[in-house]
Amino acid sequence: MFCRQLFDNKEKPIKLDGSLLPELIRTIEANPNDFSNFWKRAFVYDHLRKYPQAISDYSRVIVLAPNFTGAYINRAAGYADLGDYNRAIVDLNKAIKLDSNIALAFHNRSYCHFRLGNVEAAYQDISQAISLNPKFPFSYVSRARIILEARTGSPQQAVRDASKAIELDPNNWEAYLVRGEIFVAVNQAQYAIKDFTSAISLCPSDYRPYYFRGKTFFSLGDIQHALEDIERAIEMEPNAPASYYVRSGVHLRIGNYRCSLEDAETYVRLAPEDPQAYYQRGLVYSASSNYRDSLQDFDKYISLVPNDLDGYYYRSSAYFKLDRPIEALSDINRAINLNPKDAPVLYFRGQIYEKLGEKQKAVMDISQAIKMGLPREMEKAAKKVLSDIQKSK
Repeated sequence: MFCRQLFDNKEKPIKLDGSLLPELIRTIEANPNDFSNFWKRAFVYDHLRKYPQAISDYSRVIVLAPNFTGAYINRAAGYADLGDYNRAIVDLNKAIKLDSNIALAFHNRSYCHFRLGNVEAAYQDISQAISLNPKFPFSYVSRARIILEARTGSPQQAVRDASKAIELDPNNWEAYLVRGEIFVAVNQAQYAIKDFTSAISLCPSDYRPYYFRGKTFFSLGDIQHALEDIERAIEMEPNAPASYYVRSGVHLRIGNYRCSLEDAETYVRLAPEDPQAYYQRGLVYSASSNYRDSLQDFDKYISLVPNDLDGYYYRSSAYFKLDRPIEALSDINRAINLNPKDAPVLYFRGQIYEKLGEKQKAVMDISQAIKMGLPREMEKAAKKVLSDIQKSK
C-alpha cells in the first residue's frame, strides 16, 4: 500500500473535506511564494482524489522548496494513484537522494516496484523501510503481501510480519486480512477464518474479508456460510470479478447450473482477459451437458493458457461426450505430455482407447492408472471398466 507523508500542523488541524479550498486559493493568490499553502491545498486535493490538481500543487512546492522531501513523496503518491509507477519511482529516488533515512520513501518505492513486477527490488526496499522504521505496521503488512503474492521468502516469515503488524497496531484490519490469506495458502483454513472475521469486525465496510472468508468456507464444504459471505461481498462491490467466480463454483457444487452460469457469464463480462473466466464457464457448460459451448470456452482458455493440463483434459472430455474420440485423444495426449504421472488423466485416455476399439492400449492405461493411485470412487469405476474390457476380449 502507498502511504503519504501527513500534513503536520499541531496548532490548527487542516480540514480535508474541501471547505478550506476557497480560503487557500485566496491565500495563495495573496502570497504565491509561500510553499506551505500549496502543500496544504495539495493535501486537500489528495483527500478528494483530485490527483492531477494535487500533483500540480506538489510540483509548485518543489519549485519553491526543492529540498522538501515530503513533496516528492506525495507527488509520487499521486503518480502511483494514476498508475504511473515509473514517474513515481523517479520522485522517490529524488527523495531518497535528499535523505536516505526516510523509511516512507523506501516503503512507497517498494510498492511501485511490486506493481511493476520487480519483486526483488520491492522486497529489498520494504526490508530497508522496516530497518529504518521498525515501528511502522504497514511496512510489515506490505512485506507479508509481497511474500504471499510473489511467493518469495517463506510463509512463516509472512505470518511473522503480519503478526508483528498486529502487535504494533491491533486495529490494523489489513494485517489480519493478509495473515488470513497466508493461512489459506498453507492449508490452515480455521486460523484463516478467525483472521478474516477479525478483519470484518475492524472494517465491516470492505468487501475483501467477506470474499476471502466465503472462499475459505467453500473450500471447507460449508456452502451456506460461503454463499452468505460471497453474496455480502458482491452486494458491497458488484464489480469484483473474483466474487462471481467463487459464487459460480458454489452454485455448480450444489447443482444450481442456471445461477452458476449467470455468475460465470458475469465473470466473463467483468474480466474478459482473465483465462479463468472461460475455464469456469466451460465447466458449467460441461456440467449442464452443453458440450458445444463448453468446447468454445476451453478453446479460448487454451489459447490464453496453452500449457495447462486441465484445459486439455476438459476439452478432451467435451470432445468425448460429443462422440469425437480422435480429437479427444489428441487433447488427452497433450495433457499427459504435460504431466505423465496424473492417474485420472491416464484413466480417461484408457476410456478413449476403449471407445476407439483399441482394447490393449485401454487395458494398459487403465491398469497403470490404478497402479499409480486413483480416488476411491474412480478406482472402483476403473476396475469395473477394466474387467468389462477383459471379458469382452
